[in-house]
Amino acid sequence: MLIEKVKTAQVLKSKPTSSSFTAIFVLFALFIWGCSSSAPSVIWADEKPKHHTENGFRNYPVIPDPPSVGVAFYLRRTWGSFVLPDVPSDHYFSENKAIDVSN
Repeated sequence: MLIEKVKTAQVLKSKPTSSSFTAIFVLFALFIWGCSSSAPSVIWADEKPKHHTENGFRNYPVIPDPPSVGVAFYLRRTWGSFVLPDVPSDHYFSENKAIDVSN
């Protein structure tokens, strides 16, 4: 019993060796290199980063602008404000029932 405690204490007091520091350093260096490397063609275009434009900067990857809403959108919205939607006659909650359902 005493011998096991002494061995455990010796293991806990032992200092890391230089090989363990080397292994940690190599793993850390590989991690940093792996995170920082990517294909240059993905990041660069025309000798400058892709997020540089003639008008300033933009986020990358480029997200296209949404299409304009157009006249049809405004006509639908205007017509919808004058026409009531079809609502079933039993589509009604009392205030107490709505409170019960939401809790």
